[in-house]
Amino acid sequence: MLYLALSIRNPFKYWHEIKSSRYFSLSRNKTLEINLYGNNILFGFELQITPKLYDHAGMNFSIGFLCHELEFHFYDCRHHEERYA
Repeated sequence: MLYLALSIRNPFKYWHEIKSSRYFSLSRNKTLEINLYGNNILFGFELQITPKLYDHAGMNFSIGFLCHELEFHFYDCRHHEERYA
């Protein structure tokens, strides 16, 4: 898994509000979500890439600016069981 993030937040206020959320089924197992949040991020970005054979494998990218955050999440809906020998 790859995870990169940087954010500058307002330390005097915490809030998180879903302003808009949309999802699109691109195929039987692939989904795209686009979300808009209101929160305390002054500036930030996040990138997460999850490889195959993990639950909800795919990519998540978000960017935040002046208390608004836009998120794009493209993922596989399938769940993979971990098997231990």
